[in-house]
Amino acid sequence: MRRIAVVFGILVAILTSGLYAGEGHIRRMREPIRGQYLVMLKNEPGRNVKATAASLVHRFGGKVDREFQAASTGFAISMTDAQAAALSHDPMVRFVEEVAVVHLSSEQTSAGYWLDRLDSSYDGKYWYCEKAADVTAYMIDTGVWVDHSEFQTNGASRVLPGNSWTSGSGDYLVKTGDSSDYGYFPFTGTYPNYTPCAYNHGTMTASILAGNTYGVAKGASIVPLRIFKCSDFTTTTVYLNYAIDWIMSHYNPYRANRPAVLSMSVFQFVSDSCASSFPQTTITQTQASYLENEIDALLGYGYNSSTGLFYTPYVVHETGYADYNWDGIPVVVSANNLSSNAGDTTPARMAYHNSANFSSGGHVISVGGVDNTDALWSEFATVADGCGNTHTKGSNYGDTVDIYASASNITGAWVTSTTATTATNQLSGTSFSAPIVAGLIARLQQHYGTMTPAAAWSALQSSSALPSSAIEPSGTNNKLVARMYGQSTCSTEYP
Repeated sequence: MRRIAVVFGILVAILTSGLYAGEGHIRRMREPIRGQYLVMLKNEPGRNVKATAASLVHRFGGKVDREFQAASTGFAISMTDAQAAALSHDPMVRFVEEVAVVHLSSEQTSAGYWLDRLDSSYDGKYWYCEKAADVTAYMIDTGVWVDHSEFQTNGASRVLPGNSWTSGSGDYLVKTGDSSDYGYFPFTGTYPNYTPCAYNHGTMTASILAGNTYGVAKGASIVPLRIFKCSDFTTTTVYLNYAIDWIMSHYNPYRANRPAVLSMSVFQFVSDSCASSFPQTTITQTQASYLENEIDALLGYGYNSSTGLFYTPYVVHETGYADYNWDGIPVVVSANNLSSNAGDTTPARMAYHNSANFSSGGHVISVGGVDNTDALWSEFATVADGCGNTHTKGSNYGDTVDIYASASNITGAWVTSTTATTATNQLSGTSFSAPIVAGLIARLQQHYGTMTPAAAWSALQSSSALPSSAIEPSGTNNKLVARMYGQSTCSTEYP
């Protein structure tokens, strides 16, 4: 009798195990929602998912949250981990999987090194938890090609109609009111002077700020303000002041858009002296140039020369009445490529780091450049300084630099023909360091909301990284731009 009982017990065990002959394990996810599972049923023609789910709940417990009958055969269920493990052995079940968090596509693999270093992971990937879709980014440069693939989102370009102020022959975006006078290159017709504009510095800097592949803030809208001629890529402070004035004026249809940021990779020599003394002579607000007064207003600091006090700027309509107050926006500029620590160029000398030498209501964020080893960028080339001298081409440093970003061998959108919408180029310079920082400010504002210029600078400092060795010869300023998460995932996604 004992032998019969043992045999019977074994037979019962075998038969019982046959009832639960599924794969027999829970598929674990990296970011699971505890107590929630997806149950994939084995495909059987005519299976009623609702009835099957009810039968399984009756046997194993839990609560069905949703059934899937079309694309897949299964259901979502809430239950304990032990119940889910038991359910996974049922012969009708193909597998049980933990419900997991789903993110927007915020990981870019095979990212350019200038993007990879922003999250300080150095793993060839770029994590961006904010695309900055609500941010308006102004670009004062050579114009932006609206049709380049870097700016296309859901079949539409993120390059908005801006404006253009240029002079001289050979320019086709000159006539005010012309359908092409928007600061960008739509290439909707035949332009005989297209070739001189093939060097499209503005298109590249815009793609570093907001391009789909090469950009930091992949959802930001770009407003191009073109001030450079096609013929020789020069301009004057008149046109630069025009552009800044337009941003604040009632002519700007985006003037109320916030958050916003301005990026400009331009400079002007502000001294008629060619002496290379440093530190530079202390500049007071009354000695600031016209351009610097304009930038101060853009930053939110109007200056009353009679009282010596600052006030919130108000924009006066051309009919003579005060139209509206202006809330300042962050301004990011390149530190220039003269391998110098002299403070004889603007707007870089308006840097926060230079406040001891330049007394100003507001400050720009001046960006120097590093190479792919985080060393001060320089190369075997020379540039002129306006005094008949040449310098090794490389990033400026010293008091007129606030923070550093990548500047060497940066890839971005380029213009080679009217149909080459995916063309790229690779260049070096602090011109491309500035839009990296401007793009990060766009992301920070998407995350935290509209920031004053001072708040944006504070956020950059708290999020910056330090290289393993000093960047500058003096070692006093070694901030590298970064967006520190403390992990390589996004707990919250932002558009």
